[in-house]
Amino acid sequence: MKLLILGVLPALISCFTCPADSGLFRDPEECSKYYQCWAGRAHHKDCPTGLMFNWQAKYCDWPANVDCNPGPTKAPTDPPTDPPTPEPRPTDHPQPTPEPGEGIEAFYKKADFDAMFPNRNIGGKAKYKIYEYQYFLAASKKFSKFGTQGNLAMRKREVAGFLAHIAQETTGGWDTAPGGRYAWGLYFPEEMGCDKGNCAPYCAVVPEYPCVAGKGYHGRGPIQLSYNYNYGLFSKEYLGDKMILLNDPDRVKKDGELAFVSALWFWMTPQSPKPSCHDALVGNWKPTAKDLKCGRKAGFGVTINIVNGGVECNHKPMKSKTFHRVETYKLFCKKLGTTPGANLTCETQQSFAAFCG
Repeated sequence: MKLLILGVLPALISCFTCPADSGLFRDPEECSKYYQCWAGRAHHKDCPTGLMFNWQAKYCDWPANVDCNPGPTKAPTDPPTDPPTPEPRPTDHPQPTPEPGEGIEAFYKKADFDAMFPNRNIGGKAKYKIYEYQYFLAASKKFSKFGTQGNLAMRKREVAGFLAHIAQETTGGWDTAPGGRYAWGLYFPEEMGCDKGNCAPYCAVVPEYPCVAGKGYHGRGPIQLSYNYNYGLFSKEYLGDKMILLNDPDRVKKDGELAFVSALWFWMTPQSPKPSCHDALVGNWKPTAKDLKCGRKAGFGVTINIVNGGVECNHKPMKSKTFHRVETYKLFCKKLGTTPGANLTCETQQSFAAFCG
């Protein structure tokens, strides 16, 4: 299995003043980062490992092609403070204990989904409303081990963990958002601004998965599937032909079941040397001596490492994006009537690509 490097949708950043309502702008402090502005709001983003943001061409490029010192940019304003975490409530109507092997619908109902994601699909205004319970449920049936392994508490914990990650990847929330920051998951069906052409092409030189002229491989769907090689690999493994999604990547933002399948495919698939998020959270994965030396232990924290470890892990203090990811998970666990377990963060974990001695 090839390493999957999925683009992620970062949290809103209010310490950068957008020069225009929309567009891509360089980070004045780090060449490997940039800001994407949409509707006047700034979102901090990272280039893939080894690339830098080309502020003239407006995409991540090889370092030799990038001028890292083009001159001063507008100074950022004071950064925001994190809001207090809202006190979550357990599920209003607990469901009977399901029998082992039953699907997630035994304990996770449409009412739960609707309550967790009240602002999904751009507040109901998206042209293609891909984030709906029936699509999630249909996609889950294609992965027989998802939400079905372990006791009921563990099964709920896995569903809460998966939903927390996709909520963070697609959030439209901010500190003072109506209903709270964590009520805005599954808001964006694709990376912000990309529907208007204000997006990098996400095209890497991988001959096995060639980019198609005129197509962009930016983040789409619950996990924000990104880059041509991820679209091609997923298309080959699930649809039987790598060129289906390379020719038509927009299918991921138009087909609700396909969108959730892409996210669950990532969740359930090991990415050597990484385990799958599923195995890491339900206890199937046993850390090696090297993993322990690198600070990696089973739990929700290591799923953050799998999803976005190179950006979010091994940072003190914890990054704002990571904080909100963990808080969303804790909130969803309470809503489902389960506990979050141990090892929730990855601030002391090194990424799976790191050499830990």
